[in-house]
Amino acid sequence: YRGTLFGADLRIFGGPFIVGRKTRTPFLPVYSLRDENDRIALYFEKPFYLDGKDLDQDIRKVTDFFERNIGAHPEQYLWSQDRW
Repeated sequence: YRGTLFGADLRIFGGPFIVGRKTRTPFLPVYSLRDENDRIALYFEKPFYLDGKDLDQDIRKVTDFFERNIGAHPEQYLWSQDRW
């Protein structure tokens, strides 16, 4: 699958979209943040569905989640692949 993240075109792993379409189960967005004491906390957002009716919209839902959280905490973001 293809999508954009911060305006850059990239390939996106298709697993969540395939599973969401087949099982009709919600996608549970979760991210972690490390605090000043090196403790890691998990944060859960409201689940949403990737229903497969509009693949571009489903991809945008997922990339919006990443853009929102990476943009809020860029110092904690590490991308180990050369996607840019």
